[in-house]
Amino acid sequence: MLNLFKNKQLDKILGAIEDEDELGLAKLLRKISPEKLIAQQTEQNINLLELTITGHKVKSLKQLLQHHATLAVTTSEGTGYLQLALQQENSLPLLDTLLKHGINEDPKPLMEACFIHCSEQQLMLHLSLLFNAGAQFTDDTFIQALNSEQRPLIHFLIQNGANMPVDMAAITSSEETLNYAKKCVEDRNIREMFL
Repeated sequence: MLNLFKNKQLDKILGAIEDEDELGLAKLLRKISPEKLIAQQTEQNINLLELTITGHKVKSLKQLLQHHATLAVTTSEGTGYLQLALQQENSLPLLDTLLKHGINEDPKPLMEACFIHCSEQQLMLHLSLLFNAGAQFTDDTFIQALNSEQRPLIHFLIQNGANMPVDMAAITSSEETLNYAKKCVEDRNIREMFL
């Protein structure tokens, strides 16, 4: 009988998430402790955060995070939630919500994932969001930016502390792009001398 109640309760939560019923979900979450919700997810092999991310239910994701309804550090595929968010279409609001609620992962693979999953128009926004959340730009990140030939992105990285990589062998960008980057680094260094 108890399992039937739990399944019914979880079904209602799943329905509220699917319908993006903020008020209904808030009411349901008030009736269940985070520990009980996590236990129900475990019993039913359901990861609500994963479902809200893949379903692009940003408001429900925020509510679950505020309720501390995390099931595990990783998704069913073994990736992190931020990594999963980056793989979704229109991933910026998902990523922003997760970061604002303290979901933390190794930034290096996240930076690399941005170059794989983000469109050219969205790439700088994603990297900026990660940078503002504390990620640092590595040589690998800067090499990927150089090889992308996106000058605004290269300029952005340099203005936020990126330097020319020590190992230049992996750089495939044009000579013009490489010279542009070197000039940006020089200009930044000169400005910093006068601050």
